[in-house]
Amino acid sequence: MPMNNDATRHLSEAWKTKFALLQKIGADKTCLYPPVRSPEYKALSIKEKLNISFNPWALFFDWVYYLCKKMWLKGAFIIGATFLFYTLMTVLDALAGGVIPATLFWLPTPIICTQIANHDYYRKIIHHEEMWPGLPTIFSRPAGAIGFPLAAAGVFIAVSLTPIGVFP
Repeated sequence: MPMNNDATRHLSEAWKTKFALLQKIGADKTCLYPPVRSPEYKALSIKEKLNISFNPWALFFDWVYYLCKKMWLKGAFIIGATFLFYTLMTVLDALAGGVIPATLFWLPTPIICTQIANHDYYRKIIHHEEMWPGLPTIFSRPAGAIGFPLAAAGVFIAVSLTPIGVFP
């Protein structure tokens, strides 16, 4: 699918370059990971690869970046998934005797966001994609978009306030 000039005319030249590279590697057809294994991706220079697979704003602001880019549903899902990850790490840390470094708690979400944010923004602008394909439709509905992060935060708080949690 060729890039729609109406959809991209408001974008900066930097974004237009990223979108052209994403289109070149086949981002129109599928999610991010198959295109990065393609011969087209492998043929890109290191600078071009970084241009499409590294977003410093998403690295530092992860789900907040998604909300700022009006990718509400994906941002809400990331918030919920992050709280569930924190819950899992809290339990594992307690079982391991408190030896898991704090960076393993907070680093995965920003790393994942920085790698997928440009592709997600491309899919939003070009294909009006609101949520990743393959996830249950509940996450695309208001009840799921609001309920999942709230429920996940509640589970994290409940686990954190127990004797095994971070707040004994």
